[in-house]
Formats: sequence, C-alpha cells, structure tokens
Amino acid sequence: MQRLFEVSIEDQGEADRVLEKKLKKRVKDLMYQACVDCVKEYYRDPSGNTINDAQARPIQLLYEQYLAGRLKWCNDEVYPKLCAYWCTDDFKVKQARA
Repeated sequence: MQRLFEVSIEDQGEADRVLEKKLKKRVKDLMYQACVDCVKEYYRDPSGNTINDAQARPIQLLYEQYLAGRLKWCNDEVYPKLCAYWCTDDFKVKQARA
C-alpha cells in the first residue's frame, strides 16, 4: 500500500509543528464561517432565500438571534455555548480584524 504522507524520523518534529499550526488555523476559520452561516440562516426567508457571505460577514447578532439562526449540524448542547462565544468582545474584535 502506498502512503501519501510519509515523514522521516528526523523531520517528524517539524511536520508535527506545521500540522498543529494548520489545524489551529482551520478550526479558527471554521468557527468564523459558522458564525457567518448562522447569520445567513437567521436572515433566511420562508421561501429559502438568504443573504450571501459578503453581506453576512459584518453583521453581529444578539445571543437570542444567534440561537434563532440554529445551525442544524451543530450539537444541541454545544450550540448555545458557541452563540455565547460569538457575543464575546474577544470574538467581535477578531471578527472585525478578519
């Protein structure tokens, strides 16, 4: 069987460092995009039309509005915590920078 990703023992530390850095960025990007998707879901009309990513990015909702824009793929137990995180000043500063 062929291995697509194989690293020599001496390069293992560097490969681990690069992978860790990429995964951290990917998770941050995923949390940011989930917020954008939540805003889009909140603004979805009964016929299924919604705003696009560019329109949704600058919008900051209130906690209750984030809850109303429920993302179906997110766990019921985790979703309220995610909504609370999106309402923090720390996230709002990071969102403004992005």
